[in-house]
Amino acid sequence: MPSAILADPTLLASLPAHQWAEGAVEAVKAAFVAGGTRATQLAARLTALNGPVADLDELAELLGVAVELKLHTIADDPTERGPAVALHYGHTFARAIETLTDGTISHGRAVATGMRAAAGTAERLGLITRAERQQHDELIRHIGLSPVDLRTIPSEHLLRLMTNDPKARIVRPVRGIPLVLIDRIGHAYVSPESGLPVTAVPEAVAAAALGGLHPQVRTGELP
Repeated sequence: MPSAILADPTLLASLPAHQWAEGAVEAVKAAFVAGGTRATQLAARLTALNGPVADLDELAELLGVAVELKLHTIADDPTERGPAVALHYGHTFARAIETLTDGTISHGRAVATGMRAAAGTAERLGLITRAERQQHDELIRHIGLSPVDLRTIPSEHLLRLMTNDPKARIVRPVRGIPLVLIDRIGHAYVSPESGLPVTAVPEAVAAAALGGLHPQVRTGELP
């Protein structure tokens, strides 16, 4: 573990505007899985990182919140092979989206879409309510990144890639897509089977969540 984390707000203030939203996605993601009872308030504050922050003191405070959230998660698991795998929230969907679009979709947009799909999955499994999922998605919308149009990607291709995600090692031999889910905003769901925040989700449930993002998601044949 590092003994210190240094971030220069003046340097960060020079970033292009679109890069701010990319960073905001990661900060809000940490609030969703590790913010606890303050998660909604923290996530709402961190959406302010979706654009340049002129007040450097305010920027430093927001960065401190984001760093504290991640440190809290990885303190006892710096390699993210145990409980800190919760920080992969949204990433199973995101990796597949990035692969199938040849890297033309930014990581932030892919993760934002992946988090919405993961929340939709959690709702379908009864882990969160519809109201919680809507609140979750509204916070993501505040970041301002345009959603990925999944109509251009056959869902079968996404599902195949997700089945072979690196997190599959945690849930096997149980069959399913390895997803980090939440059971409330601010808390990653710990699977009884794995004892870790990764759940083997039936393909049909993940496919329904993808369809819920856009009712006309393609479902072509696998090659």
